[in-house]
Amino acid sequence: MLAHTRSTLRLLLTSLLALVSTLPAQALSDSAWVIERDSRYVEWEMGGGSYRLAGESHQQMQFRGLLEYGLLENTTFRLAYPFLIRSRAHESGEPERLVNNGFTDLFLGSRVQLLDEPFGLALSGGFRVPTGYNPALMPTLGNGLLDMELSLLGGWDFFPLEAYIQGGAGYRFRTNFPREHALVAQAAAAGREIEKPADQILLLAEGGIWLSESWFAALTLKGEIALNQTRAQAQSQVLLRPLLAWRVQPVLDLSLQLEQSLWTQNQPHLTQVMLGAHFRYGLPLTRGKGLRGGIPDYARRE
Repeated sequence: MLAHTRSTLRLLLTSLLALVSTLPAQALSDSAWVIERDSRYVEWEMGGGSYRLAGESHQQMQFRGLLEYGLLENTTFRLAYPFLIRSRAHESGEPERLVNNGFTDLFLGSRVQLLDEPFGLALSGGFRVPTGYNPALMPTLGNGLLDMELSLLGGWDFFPLEAYIQGGAGYRFRTNFPREHALVAQAAAAGREIEKPADQILLLAEGGIWLSESWFAALTLKGEIALNQTRAQAQSQVLLRPLLAWRVQPVLDLSLQLEQSLWTQNQPHLTQVMLGAHFRYGLPLTRGKGLRGGIPDYARRE
């Protein structure tokens, strides 16, 4: 038992070091199904695009990755860590640009499987910890405060068709801004007082299908809707993400993804294209559950 525990810890540490040393990243994909114990699912994505915030045009390059590790039976550990390069023109309109780059908000969390087949139900929770925020450097990176979130995600696997739908809702609790936060200073200059960003309701709807043995398509609609709270800044967005993936090998997919803001409130209005690589180690889910799936659904219901 002790030897198995040490082996598991070594494997987890090795995976974390490999991920952090290559393409740190942020968790954007989610699933109503949890991978098996001692299995791993890794995403690496990179790309860029433009966004508008407060009437100004910005550009960004982003590297992000996600590690999911089957730590216990029906329970996974999740790590995500993004690296950003952001730039914007001076407010005066001069040709020089302000450029900032660095790591942003580390995500640490877990997912627990409550129900499995044919209806999947998972409880997900975690923390977003600021690691690269500096109000003296513009454009700023990350939120600069601790977020805690909890969500419930349900999905249906349309066996024998290799397709699924899933949706869910959650709550994000947001702590107070630090005193030196850039948004606190901006609000004070405008004669307003804010203490924190408003807590958010999290919404997700997604569908995916294998078009052939090698091609997978998915469409995700994601919302973060701010509550109406006293002395809190509302930050909301609705994001659309179509994805097309090619299964290169049984353990590897390559993907192309568009991230397009449909509506924002005090958030960047984003248009971004991402290229991704998705890896599965150990025992994957069945193919009908999306890119975390790798094995056929043979005789699963017999």
